[in-house]
Amino acid sequence: MEINNTTELENAIASLSQKSSAQTAALKNQFDDVIECLKPANLLKTAVNNFAANHGVAKVAVGTIVAVEAGALSRKMIVGKSGNMFRRIMGKMVEFAVARSVIGNSAFIAGKGIEILRKIAR
Repeated sequence: MEINNTTELENAIASLSQKSSAQTAALKNQFDDVIECLKPANLLKTAVNNFAANHGVAKVAVGTIVAVEAGALSRKMIVGKSGNMFRRIMGKMVEFAVARSVIGNSAFIAGKGIEILRKIAR
């Protein structure tokens, strides 16, 4: 674009000034969006959504975690702080039995766990 007089120069300056203002506003909006995405709560929400979206991995992970924790909880309930060897052995047996039965129903439990994760992520 060739500028031949002061009027064309003033118009070009005004046009460039408007373009600069629009670009500055767009850059500020994009920066605000990036800051919003990098907040810890939003990062966690995104991670949970990605985890829940991958059904195969999520079901196996949730089922395994629930089974292990259910077994450990049942052992703690039976053994407690007891030093009795018989109670400790019974606690281990119950732990494995509960974990095995929970893993047997892991598809149902994992489905419910994923539903809960999705509700939390909203």
